[in-house]
Amino acid sequence: QIKSTDFTTNSRLLLRDLLSTSIKNGVEVFTDNELIDIQNNKNGVIAKCKKGEINGKRIALCVGGSVEKFTKTKLKKSYAPIAVVKNVPVETESFVELDYFKKTCINIITKGSSYGMIGGISLSKKNNVEKYFKYMINEHKKANPNIDILEKYVGVKNEIISKGENRNYIFHVNQDHENKNIWSIIPGKFTLAFS
Repeated sequence: QIKSTDFTTNSRLLLRDLLSTSIKNGVEVFTDNELIDIQNNKNGVIAKCKKGEINGKRIALCVGGSVEKFTKTKLKKSYAPIAVVKNVPVETESFVELDYFKKTCINIITKGSSYGMIGGISLSKKNNVEKYFKYMINEHKKANPNIDILEKYVGVKNEIISKGENRNYIFHVNQDHENKNIWSIIPGKFTLAFS
């Protein structure tokens, strides 16, 4: 059995290893440098960014929902309400409660302390987020009446959906149809990234 803390620790180690290996192989990392525009030139592409221009032969866009801004790729967005809570009894174990009716699913991830993270589903309409937050928090308070909400967060999932699909957790690496120097990357569900 894998504990959630093992997964979190292993995920951090894996990401740290990927980043350090990439840097050793020549990747330059820029932070807080928003991509504004992409232009073609005779040698490839120019990425016009907030802090200047970056020239290259090709560009791989790993900017989630902003992929649509720079390519013809169409994404489906869904919204995942998550709350960080405290005053969770230390003996509370992590769980996922699945139900035939998606809107009644809830979960909690605990860390063996009085803190936890609660959530449960992804919603296709943003205007349903607050209603689900109220439901989810009320359900958790039935089991743990003393929990306090520290922070609420809405994760945005970006997926490439094939015809007839509602969800698609698989990663995508796509070459743009109009500009062969531009590639877009949608990572999909992290646990499936290496499948």
